[in-house]
Amino acid sequence: MNKLDCNIVSWHKRAFPNATLESQLLKLEEEVREVTEAQSRGDIDNVHKEMADVYIVSVVLDKRFDSVIGRYFLWLTNAYPIPRLKELVGYKMEINKSRNWVCKDGVYRHADR
Repeated sequence: MNKLDCNIVSWHKRAFPNATLESQLLKLEEEVREVTEAQSRGDIDNVHKEMADVYIVSVVLDKRFDSVIGRYFLWLTNAYPIPRLKELVGYKMEINKSRNWVCKDGVYRHADR
């Protein structure tokens, strides 16, 4: 596992000790929905930012929960031609670390959402 992925999983375990495979799958659904909404608006910058979120959730699914769906979406995010994907993921992780999180309807979301 690369350093970025290790940092994501380590942070996730600390921030969301009670997260489950099911809650992460719901989170993936939410993030993919945000990608498709940005695509439908033709907002490529937001598509890339939302794909960074998909990457983060996929790493957790794959590395923390050994999910084949997570592994597949992780492969997709790496196969999709996103300029500076790892840089965007690092940026989104800094934002995520600074947020307050709450569990709503079985999914962790930032409190201002």
